[in-house]
Amino acid sequence: PANGETVEGMVFQTGEGPELTYWTMMDFDIVRHRVRYSRVTPGSRSTVVEVTCVPSGDHQCHAEVGYALTGLSEEGNALIEGFVGDAYVAMIDSWREKILDYLERAPRTVFGPGA
Repeated sequence: PANGETVEGMVFQTGEGPELTYWTMMDFDIVRHRVRYSRVTPGSRSTVVEVTCVPSGDHQCHAEVGYALTGLSEEGNALIEGFVGDAYVAMIDSWREKILDYLERAPRTVFGPGA
């Protein structure tokens, strides 16, 4: 939505050039702290991303992240083959750094019951 509200069904894009990717928020459950996205990088790959935040202490959580990837071309298949092991760990670690950076700058907000 133009106002930036997080809602199920919202669509946005990331990247540019051959990595331009279209995202759709398929499920958004604020009570269970779970979100699921469909993302498509045209001519390359289609992906379902699921993120669940699990409480792990006072005002803390850990994120469980899952990917289901499907290649749409030989190039997409090659990118998927490189999305394992250390490359996957590095990508997830970069999420952690971006989230922590955002949280340092963002106003404090509590999401949902018991958050």
